[in-house]
Amino acid sequence: METQNSSVYYIYGICSNNCQLDFIGCSDKQPEENKEAIFCALATEENAHIKRWITDVRDKVEPDIFEIEKLVTKTEAEEALGFWRDYWHFLGVQLINRRN
Repeated sequence: METQNSSVYYIYGICSNNCQLDFIGCSDKQPEENKEAIFCALATEENAHIKRWITDVRDKVEPDIFEIEKLVTKTEAEEALGFWRDYWHFLGVQLINRRN
């Protein structure tokens, strides 16, 4: 989870192809207003799979990013991140960053 000291955390989704949800993440930056900063942070991610994914996606299309939920504590944000990943997986969405 990409964060700094902040009192607001955003759960966000990234759609890369035909409005297909591919990624759910968390940031202390408002997603729509900080799209480039979030994409750049993902491109320098330690996880090689995510780093390769965001780089490949951006070479093909400009992905959409949107806010799913706003929370006030890091603990709430971490719990919400797990919930939203599990929820979308339950609906059949194959997220690239969901731990099985």
